[in-house]
Amino acid sequence: MKVQVECHLGFHGEDEPVKFFLGRQLVRIMDIQDRWFSTDHQYFMVLDELGDMYILRRDFHLENWEMTMFDSGRAAVCQFNPLSREPEGLGLSPKC
Repeated sequence: MKVQVECHLGFHGEDEPVKFFLGRQLVRIMDIQDRWFSTDHQYFMVLDELGDMYILRRDFHLENWEMTMFDSGRAAVCQFNPLSREPEGLGLSPKC
């Protein structure tokens, strides 16, 4: 999904995303968790104000940005008890 990203110069003088738009919704970046390069792209794993995680990808040749991953961190969590072989949801049904 293409996104419009606003950057500022970071600690090492490189562009770092500080906010982006999902349609009309403004997403403020609170923390850059990780960053890495590929041959044609630069990636940023970022957190917003709610703790939601995004991976943003910058294309060096086309000079555009895309959101390649989103995780709200609010998915159901299940644990497996090896003695009972039944999932133990945290307040959830056993169908986790």
